Amino acid sequence: MDKNIENTINQLAKHWNDLRFKNENHLSDVYECLIVNDEENMYIDYILDKQQEDGTIQVKALAHNESDSSHICEIQLDNQGHTEYGIVPDWDYNVDSYLLDDLEDGYQIKYMPLEDHAGHWYCINELRGEINAEHGLQLYLAYCQTHGITHELLSTVRKDVPDIQNLYQEVNQNYKIIAEAICGHNAIVLAYNKKASQRYVTWDTTQNRNHGYDQGHYFNDYAKAFKDFEIRSHDMLDNKIIMEKERSKSHIKKSKERNDRER
Repeated sequence: MDKNIENTINQLAKHWNDLRFKNENHLSDVYECLIVNDEENMYIDYILDKQQEDGTIQVKALAHNESDSSHICEIQLDNQGHTEYGIVPDWDYNVDSYLLDDLEDGYQIKYMPLEDHAGHWYCINELRGEINAEHGLQLYLAYCQTHGITHELLSTVRKDVPDIQNLYQEVNQNYKIIAEAICGHNAIVLAYNKKASQRYVTWDTTQNRNHGYDQGHYFNDYAKAFKDFEIRSHDMLDNKIIMEKERSKSHIKKSKERNDRER
């Protein structure tokens, strides 16, 4: 084959793989791998990915047979066209050695149904005090907080799901969050770092932390820090009340205008 044609084919193949991986959660790629390996009636439990320093996107996925939950498959892909497929023994799988360990290794969750979150919460609760991938656990719980995966939500899909939110130790800039006040989508937090020159800080944030932490007020004294936390929390509530008052006045005004027109 002509060298130029071969190079063109290789470039097109790479471009095609890149396009395939534009599908953010990689579902189509994982399903394709299952089909190629004659796996039918498979349920995808989760999909993870991470980007390597060379730009390669690595994907890991776990799936099980809907008729036989002990039949578990692990799929590994990358955007260079490489695929690995294997069977995971039922006795070998646990959330610590697979999901949490992979998160600790730099992978991120791209796809996971609520039913599987509920199952992982149940397994994590069973392993309380025995989890080796502690950093992976904190990354997973941080993901749950950011994406609104709460005990209340998971209880709608599995009534016996345990609450593991108390295992989450939220940290920002090496400060541990030790108190939080929530009003609507907004929140005020108080945090502590015993090694910092100013050991306490209060931040303005949101309940899911999507917009990060803003307007840090730093203190050396706990009493002063908590007083600031208290003041900022009351201000947040006052602002919410003012906003709701204006909204209700606007609603009444529109209703009055509508009634006047109908007379």
